[in-house]
Amino acid sequence: MKFRDVLIQGSLVALCAIATHAGAQGKPKPKPRIVQGTTQLAGDDGKINVTYTIGATEPVNITLTEAKFTVERMNIGGYTHAPSKTQKMLVLTLTIQNPTKTETGFNNGTLKFTAVDQDNENRPGIGEVVRKGSVEPLDISLKPAQKIEVQTAILVP
Repeated sequence: MKFRDVLIQGSLVALCAIATHAGAQGKPKPKPRIVQGTTQLAGDDGKINVTYTIGATEPVNITLTEAKFTVERMNIGGYTHAPSKTQKMLVLTLTIQNPTKTETGFNNGTLKFTAVDQDNENRPGIGEVVRKGSVEPLDISLKPAQKIEVQTAILVP
């Protein structure tokens, strides 16, 4: 199954403003409306090796460096995540960087990952992140400008 979009959502809330334009009849321009949330990245915008900043109050820079399918299991802590006979595992490798001048925490709850398949169905991630090459769940305090490589996975049909 091909995936048209990979949606990466931050659990940190970002703010964006949406403004509407005044019509040709000279009506006054309404005030911008503040909407909370992160919009889905279109497939042509969510590119590998492009850095995105997610979050407003505690931002984190993420760069998707690799996305691959596997049928192998992924061990994290005392848990094993394995695809069934009808599934594959989409393994995402990312770099995470603290862009601020203060330390910031990063763990399984910082970002949530969802794949959107060709039928527009959301496939939630396994909910765990590990440092690449490790099997321990990640819970770290990132120093200013510190960058680490992490992995997570999404079970897909």
